Amino acid sequence: MRILSAFKHWLFVRQEVHCYALAPAVVAIAFLARLALTPILGDASPYLIFVPADLVAGGLGGLGPGLLLAGLQSVAAVSDPDQPAASRT
Repeated sequence: MRILSAFKHWLFVRQEVHCYALAPAVVAIAFLARLALTPILGDASPYLIFVPADLVAGGLGGLGPGLLLAGLQSVAAVSDPDQPAASRT
């Protein structure tokens, strides 16, 4: 029980944890939004949806979470099964 209360105290004192947790959540939301909008947008600007997500995470979290977000976005963009291989290069 004491370990749990110490962890909760550490979690609420260390706000950086929340900032770094925000980055994967924002990437997941942007990626799912892109998949949902694929029938409407088609192949036009496949990575444009990630720009507002990067601005939100970088603005709220700072440089570290912004860089983490950029790396996760790169992985999500390359692993997108809906994009043809020629447009990934």
